[in-house]
Amino acid sequence: MKRPERRDREEEREIEETQAELSRAQETIGREQEKIGREQEKMGRQQERMAKQVQRKVEQVIEASVRNGTAQPVN
Repeated sequence: MKRPERRDREEEREIEETQAELSRAQETIGREQEKIGREQEKMGRQQERMAKQVQRKVEQVIEASVRNGTAQPVN
């Protein structure tokens, strides 16, 4: 059977190793969350650009139909 002091040292070492692993895992999670945040921002900007493109296209179609006399009155 192990002596109590040796067992305590081993348990402390295991605790320190576990805490170090937890710290590394938390750092990894933080980096991944930052990546996700950047991707979400990028996707948001892309959606804004697409919405503006759609809006411009709708405006062009409306202007063309007005010019061509094919515009229909809205009730």
